[in-house]
Amino acid sequence: MAYLSQECGAIFVIFLMNAIEIFAKSVMSAIDLIFAIFGVFL
Repeated sequence: MAYLSQECGAIFVIFLMNAIEIFAKSVMSAIDLIFAIFGVFL
């Protein structure tokens, strides 16, 4: 039972890290887009 919860914890950590990575990439893309838009107006 302890092994199972440990495995679930590992899966959760991997999922969390993937989610953070995807979120970070989305933020970077949004920042690039904002700078591109400001670059057009300026």
